[in-house]
Amino acid sequence: MPPPRFNVVRYAGVLAPAAKWRALVIPPAPDVDPESAAAAAPKAPPTHRSGWRPWAELMKRTFAIDVEQCPECGGRMKLRELVTDAE
Repeated sequence: MPPPRFNVVRYAGVLAPAAKWRALVIPPAPDVDPESAAAAAPKAPPTHRSGWRPWAELMKRTFAIDVEQCPECGGRMKLRELVTDAE
């Protein structure tokens, strides 16, 4: 189990953040003019205020599966009841 709030991927060797030879392996970041970058890419308003996204939206974005669509009639489905007790 990884520790909380830490990256799961850790780099070692030449790819490590403090490696002496990292600059020889990793290409430098491209030079971007801040004025042209701000004008070229207009920022879209965020769709959510937090990092939480509904499960159905994640399935649609990740696997292109619409879990809220009925397989028989093609209509929209919605949650009627949530069962929390196993008995």
